[in-house]
Amino acid sequence: MQRVEHVLHPIFMPQNDEELMHHIILLSNQLRYVRDLPQVMIHYANQTQKALLFTVIIARLIKPQEKALLFRKKSGLHIVYEQKKIVGTLKKKYPKEITVLRVSLSKTPFFRKDYSVDLQKARKCVAQSLVETLGDFRDYNGGMLLKKTETFEKLRALLPDMDSNREFLLEHFFYSLEPPVMQTVLSPQIMEAWFSEILHGLNQDFSQKTYYKNFTTYGDYFIAIVISSNPSLYQSALQAVKRLDVCSHHLVSSSFSIYELSVLGFAIKFPSDETKTLFSKALEAAVEEISMAAI
Repeated sequence: MQRVEHVLHPIFMPQNDEELMHHIILLSNQLRYVRDLPQVMIHYANQTQKALLFTVIIARLIKPQEKALLFRKKSGLHIVYEQKKIVGTLKKKYPKEITVLRVSLSKTPFFRKDYSVDLQKARKCVAQSLVETLGDFRDYNGGMLLKKTETFEKLRALLPDMDSNREFLLEHFFYSLEPPVMQTVLSPQIMEAWFSEILHGLNQDFSQKTYYKNFTTYGDYFIAIVISSNPSLYQSALQAVKRLDVCSHHLVSSSFSIYELSVLGFAIKFPSDETKTLFSKALEAAVEEISMAAI
């Protein structure tokens, strides 16, 4: 698996503005009473060679004598303020303050014996740091992350003999699944089949070709994978897919970059033969388009 041996770890990926605004509104609406605790979302964002990255959103009421949020410096943990703003008031008296943080912490303390990363443990470390500043708070999405962690562990169990590089690639694939709820809804067996196809594609010799594509059916899902050395693949393929009449509840996507390659995949549940054909042709046309443009 030569093309996955020297992994280029991605930098922090900016939060999608639309998704971020949705979370801000959601948390703000949770502040209904003066006694309400601060509402917090802690999202795993990405990882680099040495650090894990989380996005933290805090919604709290500003009461008289309320102090500004000042986080203590801790070894191995770095906090950057992304934004802070007032998004409304409660009873026309108490401002609702939203703070968005980027938190990075060293990966080293969170390696398991098999060198996989314990994201749940890392998230608890972030939460503990918040407690020291905020006091008690409501961990709004804590249960969802636990479900994601459990699903990932089930997926990991289906793929024995994984080295650290493939482990990293598996996490990258899992957390790239969109919409994010599919990280807990999609069965580990479907994910395993999808990921295995990605590994096979990455093992191709891209010095002799500009792209690799594969379409297959597994269980109730039609899985389409395209891997290309052209970074324009994602937008071209996404535009092609949007033109198709595919139910959004039955469509899962994944997109990430690895070793200077763009990896794009889609899984469609219960597709008709006509949908499979149209989907395949749309992706093939997008791949051909970017291939011709590169010549």
